[in-house]
This record gives sequence, C-alpha cells and structure tokens, in this order.
Amino acid sequence: MFLELVKVLLTKLKILSQLIKHRIIFIALGLISIILVMSNILFLLIAVPYFYFVFINHKELFKFLIIICVLFITSLFVTNQFKVRQSSSYILTVDQSLANYDYTTIYGSVGISKVKVYLNRPEELIPGDKLIITGEVKEIEKPTIPGSFNYEGYLRSKRIFSKIDITSYKKDSSSFNVNIIRYKISKYIENVAPHSKGYIKTFVLADKSEFDQSFKENVSSLGISHLFAVSGMHVALIVLSLVYGLKKLKIKESIQEIIVICFLTIFLIITAFSPSVIRAVLMYILIVLNKKYSLHYSNVDILSAIFIGLLLINPYFYLNPGFTLSFLVTLTIILSGNLLKNGSKINQLFLIGLLSMLVTLPIISAINFKINLLGLIANVIFIFLVTYIILPLSFITLLFPVFDIFFYRVIIAFEFIILNLGSINIFNLPIAFTNVFYVIIYYLVLFNWFVKIEKKDNIIKNSLTLIMTVILISISNFISFTKSVNFIDVNGDSTVIIDSFNRCNMVIDTGEYDEYDGVINFLKSKNVKRIDILIITHNHSDHYGEFDELTKNFKVINIITSFDDENLVSNNLKCGSIDLYVYPPSIKKLDENNSSVVLILSISNKNYLFTGDIEKVREEELLDYHFPNIDYLKVAHHGSITSSSNEFIEHIEPKKAIIIVARNNRHNHPSIEVVNRFEDRGITTSRTDLLGTIEHMYIFGKEFQRYNPP
Repeated sequence: MFLELVKVLLTKLKILSQLIKHRIIFIALGLISIILVMSNILFLLIAVPYFYFVFINHKELFKFLIIICVLFITSLFVTNQFKVRQSSSYILTVDQSLANYDYTTIYGSVGISKVKVYLNRPEELIPGDKLIITGEVKEIEKPTIPGSFNYEGYLRSKRIFSKIDITSYKKDSSSFNVNIIRYKISKYIENVAPHSKGYIKTFVLADKSEFDQSFKENVSSLGISHLFAVSGMHVALIVLSLVYGLKKLKIKESIQEIIVICFLTIFLIITAFSPSVIRAVLMYILIVLNKKYSLHYSNVDILSAIFIGLLLINPYFYLNPGFTLSFLVTLTIILSGNLLKNGSKINQLFLIGLLSMLVTLPIISAINFKINLLGLIANVIFIFLVTYIILPLSFITLLFPVFDIFFYRVIIAFEFIILNLGSINIFNLPIAFTNVFYVIIYYLVLFNWFVKIEKKDNIIKNSLTLIMTVILISISNFISFTKSVNFIDVNGDSTVIIDSFNRCNMVIDTGEYDEYDGVINFLKSKNVKRIDILIITHNHSDHYGEFDELTKNFKVINIITSFDDENLVSNNLKCGSIDLYVYPPSIKKLDENNSSVVLILSISNKNYLFTGDIEKVREEELLDYHFPNIDYLKVAHHGSITSSSNEFIEHIEPKKAIIIVARNNRHNHPSIEVVNRFEDRGITTSRTDLLGTIEHMYIFGKEFQRYNPP
C-alpha cells in the first residue's frame, strides 16, 4: 500500500514537473501581482488581465498558480501570529547587539517571536546570552510621512513585529547561537585588521556599520550601493576560488561540489542569511543539481522557483529592498543573455549597469529620489575595482592580516575616487514615481524597449520614447492638476503646500532637526525641486530645525520669518493660484511664541489659518481683526492649554481643526481641555499623532483627504 502511494506521488510530481517546466516564471509573476495589489489596489489593473491571460492560455498551470497564491496568503496569516504578547517578564535570547554611547539595540528572540529591544545603557552582549527582562511591548510603527524609509517593513522582512523598551533586566544564562560565528569573526577582524576592518566586514559579513553617513551618501549618489551589498558576485568569487584550489589538489568533482556547498552554507551564516546571498547560494546549488541529474530546467525556472520558495517561507521578504533588487537584476541579466554575449568586457559591464539601472529605476528612485547618469560610467569603473581589487583584498586580508596596511592604502585611493565622482551633481536627474500609473506606464514602455532592442527594431525611436517617458515622470508636477496642503507628522511643526502645475511650492515651518529628513523626503517624493516661499513662524528649533538641510536640498526663493520680515513687502501675497494674507506682528514686545507669524492661506476656495505657537495674550490682540470664513485652523502650539482660548475659537469659528503634535511628547500635548473646547462646539479635530501626515488634496476643486497612521 505504501509503495503504491509513493509511486502515485512520484507520478504526480513527474506530471507537475513537466507542467511547470519553462513556465515557473508565470507563477512567480502571479505572486508578484498579488503582492503589488496588497501594496496598492490600483495594481488590479495589471493583476486581473494577467490572471485572465494565464487562465485562458495555461489552464492547468492556472490551478497551480491559485494554490501557490493561497499558500502565500496562508503563510502571511501564520507569520502575523509571531508577535510578542504583553507579559510580566520575558526570556530574551540575544541574536545581535549594537552598543552605542548611551543605549544598546538588541535583536533577539522571545520564544519563537523575533523582537527588537532597547536598553537605555551601553552593554556588551554576546549572541546566545539569555536575559530575563521586563518592559512594555510595542508594535513597530509604520512610516507616517510619505516618501520616508519604510523601516517597519524592513524589520517585518526579518520577521520582527514588536519592540520592547526594557525597564529592568538581568543576565540568566547562555547557550549556543549560530550568530556567535559571525560575532567571533567580527571581533577577529577588529583585532587583526583595525585599518581595513570596515571593508572586510562589509564584503565578508555584509555589515556596513563601520561606514559613516557621508560615505554612504556618496556611494548612493553614484548609484553603486549594490556593489557594497554581498550578493552573487561574492558567491561567484568564493565558488571560483574554491573550485580552482580543489582542482589543483586533484579532488573529484563530486567531492568538490560538496565542499563548495559546505563553504557556502557557512557563508550564509556569517552574512546573517542576507536575502541576496540566499538567492545566490540557492541558485548555485540548484544549477549544480539541475546539471548533475539532467533535469533540463532553465535558469529562469530555477530563479523563479527560489523566489516562490523564499516567499512561502517568509512572505514578508518582498519588503526587503535587497531581496527585490537582487531577483530583479538577476532576472534581467539572464533574460538579456543575447544582448550581453557579444562585445568586449567593458561593453558588457556598461550594458549590465544600464539594464540594471533601468529595470530598478522605480525602486531606487523611491529610496534616493534621483538617478545619477554618471553612474553608468561609474558602474563600469567600480565593478572592475570591486571585483578585481577590493573584494579579493577583503578576503585575502581576512586570511592574511599582514596585508591590512596595504589594503588600507588601496581603500584611501578608492574612497578618493568615490568622493570626487560623488561630488559631481550636474548628472543628477531628480525623479520620483508619484503614483502607480507612472510605474505601470514606465514598465510597459521599458518592456517594449527590451523587445525592440533584442530584435534590433527601431532602436533610436524606442530609446527616445523611453528617455521621454523618464523625463516626463521627472517633471510630472508640471502637468499635475492636484493642489495639496500637507500637515507633516514631525517633531514640532511643518506644513507643505503644493500648487498645481508646479506654480507654487511652500513650506510653513520645518520641524525639529530630523536625521531621517522626513520633510525633505516628502518634498522629493512629490517631485518638488524648488521652494517659492519658506515661512519660519518663530525662532524655536521645533519650527526651524531642518532649515539648513532644506536650503541645501532645494532652491529657496523667498523666506519669511518672525524676526526678519524684509521680504514681506505687503501683507497680501500671491504664489501661483494660492493667496496669502499675513497678519501684522504684535505692537508689543512679546515672547518668542507670541511673536509667531500668523497667516491665512487660501487654496481652492478653502481658507486655512496658521497660528504658529501663539498663546492667549496674542490671541486677544487678534480679536480686533476680521477673519474670513475659516475652513481649517492649524491649532496653535500643538494643542497646548496656553493657546486656543474659548474667545479666540468663538471669534474665528473654524469648521475643522488640525493639531500637529508628536506622539508621546514630554509636554503631554495636546491638552484634553483644548480638544474638548473644539469638540464641544462641533469642530472636528484631526491629529498627526493619531493619523500621521494629514494630506488635503484638491483636484478640479474637489477635496480628498488621506492619512498615514502609525
């Protein structure tokens, strides 16, 4: 009975194998379309026609596609259960710890759940250490400012759904943890190669923590970040080096393959199972098995199978940019084999750089908000330097630390080239794909370009079409009918106003200094390249903290402040289709808050009143002024009890109120009493601490609102 069952199973697997052979990519594309729809419902415009196409042309395959999609959704549901529940105490197993000057970030496990833990003191912890901790469990917050890095998604891709702020802890015991291997190697590198340790850690351990921010920005600007990510190139070097050495030792090919696979498994461990390394290692193993057993699967089949398998194991892998970019670039190189097989090595490197840049443009632009055309040449230079000099020297210095000083001198020359090329900005093309339609249009044009290029059909015409598409997306705000008023979820105060057709871009306050540049990235994500009016309501850092960064990143034409009103020729200002009225400053010598710029902004027949941080004493002065119908009041001083007096609210009679206030702020803003003052009068309040960035959009005079809750 058992043997018959095995025979039936093997027969079914054989039929399935024949069914999916050379067609696994159809299943992978179906899975991608499901993921796209999860991110934005508008991707149904692609998903529905695609599933219909598979149903009509590949009915048997369609059934298997549906099964895989159901398994993926089930895996999502199961993975979402891996959250830490609130308890009196937890046993935390340390996987990795990063000690800073005054705190420690710990990545570890509580039972089967992965967590990120904060300890408010520096502490040296080793993988495998067990701590008994108490603290409050919190979910990782989603990004609340459009255009900002999705750190919550990145942690989710590592199966981390919760964070714990430790209130007390004690070391309990220790046990073996596979991450101890990576930890020991890292410490060894620090001890034996103190000068070149940053590069060895980067290319051996996939650990870029030694690089400073300015260097990372130069690398990102040149579009060569992928060269510093451990990926297929590193795996290929290991494989080629091992195979060469084993052949010299005259070891049998079958034994060679086993040894190589063992080394690659160790490499997976020391790189902390980086998605791109997992892809490269599995690719090598499956290609070997495919050849050994004459299975006749194509490389596209193998890549697609790995993609599907990894997503079924960890359905949130797609949120890791390295995972997405690794598969996308690898698939592009495989499919472009005919284009790459002819020509010199330099031409091949240039083509690989060009194709990789084009196919990843929407993803990269969502991170950098620009492409650097110099990167096409830089890629050729740096692929050569990294492949033949930096990467080999990293492994050589790891094995023979005597090369540390020599490698360091090479690094100095290498970074000198990066610094000088990275400082050239004239080749930068700012670009952001501001909506889904632009992404769909771009990939349709790009797909057509690939087809025509391979057939050598109207290459110039199709290349010009592709170039024009990129340029039009880059200047999309010039053809946008949308006007918007955006209350940014910052620490402090910041509002961004964008007029249709790029006629006016305005910023009222910048928020506190933000190392993640939330306001700047928001503006870049909207393809804004110029600020017509920058208003700093008063001289407190939570209103001007990003001033310097803002003026570095954008051309600012007019600046209006409470302490320098030379640019304010008239109280009535016009910017594009937006009207401003700035109320005269106080006639008395008041404190900084009460010296705030107060103004009314009129856009699409809606009036917004901005009051900075004024308090009751200034509000009493403003009672002498007539106010038009106020549709929205930006509530003063983050909803402080010192502002928004009953008399002022009754005088201006706003229809709705918006409070820009940080979550868990030390002043406990907004005051419940102030919120009740509005609610008691039937005035709805919207708060950034609850709703994230609040976007008011006007299209052909019709208002739409969008929120970005944490």
